[in-house]
Amino acid sequence: MMVSSADKSILLVYGAGGHSEQMSRLLNIINGKHHAHYVALTEPKAKLRCEIPEVCYVCALREKYRNYSRFTDVLRIIGSFMANIVISYKMVRKFNVRLIISTGPGIAIPVALVGRLLGRNVIHIETWCRFYTRSHTGRFMYYLANDFWLQNNELQKLYPKARYVGSL
Repeated sequence: MMVSSADKSILLVYGAGGHSEQMSRLLNIINGKHHAHYVALTEPKAKLRCEIPEVCYVCALREKYRNYSRFTDVLRIIGSFMANIVISYKMVRKFNVRLIISTGPGIAIPVALVGRLLGRNVIHIETWCRFYTRSHTGRFMYYLANDFWLQNNELQKLYPKARYVGSL
């Protein structure tokens, strides 16, 4: 499906597991209330409970439980980051994205960077499983996102400028 230059889209950025579950819940809340064209940027294993017309898959920046101690590991992360920057740029331009909504993980960082450089609004929703520590993605997205939403009020101490919105 091609989007005309007059149409504007919302880019959803999420990962596998809890991140896609959060995005599914958010879409259940806003679906029907707002007419929007949604496109998604995600990891290959991520699945939503609803259908998104255009989905682009990108490489995860890092494996969650892996120790990155070798130089080649660092080069792989940098390579994935740069590839995700290029893919993000192409998606934002192709679909005339006006808003980027992220539930994480790290793939959200290059997308947010591209979005902000192109003047788009970025919302990041910090994961519901965090109560007393920041996520790796949250540490960056707090400064990149236009709006940073918390699902646990306890995190307000760590992210003082964030907005508590409750759980999805």
